[in-house]
Parts: sequence; structure tokens; C-alpha cells
Amino acid sequence: MVIVLLGRTSSGTSKKSLFRNMKKPASNSLSSFDRIIITGGTSGIGAALLRQIQVLTTEPAVCNLSRSKAEISSFGERLTSIRCDLTDREQSKTALSECREWIEKWDKGGKILLINNSGFGGYGKFPSPSTDRNLFMLDVNVRAPVWMTGELSEELIKSTGAVINIASTAAFQPTPYLSTYGATKAFVLHWSLGLSEEWREYGVQVLCVCPGPTETTFFKEAGFREAPLKKGSGQTADQVAEITIKALNRGKSLVTCGLGNSFLAALSSKLPKKAVTRMTGMIMRKLRLEQFKDS
Repeated sequence: MVIVLLGRTSSGTSKKSLFRNMKKPASNSLSSFDRIIITGGTSGIGAALLRQIQVLTTEPAVCNLSRSKAEISSFGERLTSIRCDLTDREQSKTALSECREWIEKWDKGGKILLINNSGFGGYGKFPSPSTDRNLFMLDVNVRAPVWMTGELSEELIKSTGAVINIASTAAFQPTPYLSTYGATKAFVLHWSLGLSEEWREYGVQVLCVCPGPTETTFFKEAGFREAPLKKGSGQTADQVAEITIKALNRGKSLVTCGLGNSFLAALSSKLPKKAVTRMTGMIMRKLRLEQFKDS
């Protein structure tokens, strides 16, 4: 068997349970950052990363760029939300200008961490669900992280900061019925690794995170009636967030979330692309049809 996909997650884990189960990494590099900028921090992996940050450190101020407002009261005035639709270029420019003002306001001489988390997918035979939605996907999944990272490159290099890019295990092979999504994540993966090598001389860490199947609202947004996963079979957003922070602490440039996903990702790279694509397509068709069976 080969690969499945995806990496936009959310979890129903209670805050009390989350804090009880979350383990602090051996070293906490988050304390070296005084400013954290995140896109899409209101749900899924983005919100889980903010919860993880909240547990591990009280040092950094956080700026969230997304269409809705992030609300984590314990951050208090340290959390700033800037409303921004990353498919709207003029609105994005305005949001970036506000973000620059925020960067200066909260500058305490520490590092800047940029987390490019926003992303979405769409299930169906291309151009389904629509050509416009596929183009919006390119804007959010590809253009936005390149644009954000490029525009903030001077600040990131000057502060010897770090960049986290959220990709997916869909990046490791073609994903029929999620063709555009998988291709965008393949771009994020290869771009991140190339950037990591280019910026190594500046002391800027670039980490690419590849979550596998997860308990997620991603599937609904991608066109599924419900997540095609058995309960407990995928990771939660909180688990992905914890893996991400640990990988950041260890100075990694790439982390695939979960041993099973790591094995499948490695396996897919060894098999012929056409064979991997055919098998992945079979898996995707089966997952889709399950949603329409009579109960």
C-alpha cells in the first residue's frame, strides 16, 4: 500500500486534557523568539501551535493573519489578530503593512518566527470544484508563503529567526482527485528544503512539516461529507503541533509526522511515479465512495 494525504487539522481535545498530555521538549527554543507571526492561527494546526506556544513560553508576542480573529485570552495583549484574506492581494498588502508596524512595536532584540500555516484543498476531477477555487488554492498554499517569507526576509535574516512551513504527506507523491492540492504541497516541500540550504549561512532555520491523515475540518472543506478516517486512526492537530515544536528545537529542516507516515513517504520515493499515482488514485476513489454508502 502507498500513501494517503493531507495536513490541515483540528481537534476536539479539551484544554485541560491538552495541557496534561503535552510534554515540554528537552530544550525550548521558543524562548529565543520575541515575535511570532502565523497565518491561519484560528483553527486546526495553527490554533494548536498557538496553544503549544502558550504552554511552553510566556515570552513572545504573537501576530495572527487570517480571515477570522484568533481568541486565546491567556495571551492577553501579546496576541494581535490582523484580518486578512490571502487570496486578496490588496488586502494582503495592507495586512503586511500592519504586521511590519507590529514587528517594530514588539521588538525586544529577540528572534522572529514566521509560521506559514494557511492552506486548503479541494476534492474532485480537475477542474472541480472550480477553476477559480484551484487558483485560490495556488494563492493561499503557494503564493502566500513565498510572498510572506520574501517580504519579511530582511527581518528574519537580521534577527537570525526561523520559518515553519506546513506542507503535507501529499507532497511526496501525485494525489489524484486532490491534484492541485498535492502539487502545491510538493512545491512547499521542495521550496522549503532549498530555502533551508540557502539561508543556512545566515543562521535562519527553515522547517517543513508534513502531517499525514488527521482528524480534521480539512476534509469537509475539500468536499467530503465527513472525514474518511476511522476514529483515532489519524493524528490530532495538537499532536502535529507538538511534533513541530520538537523538530524546531532540534534544528531540523524536515519532519514527517508519525512513524507510519514517515515509512510511507520514504516508500513512495522508491517506487515509480506512475505506479504510486495509480495506487494513490485507487485509495482516493475508495475513500470518496465510502461517504455515499447506505448506512
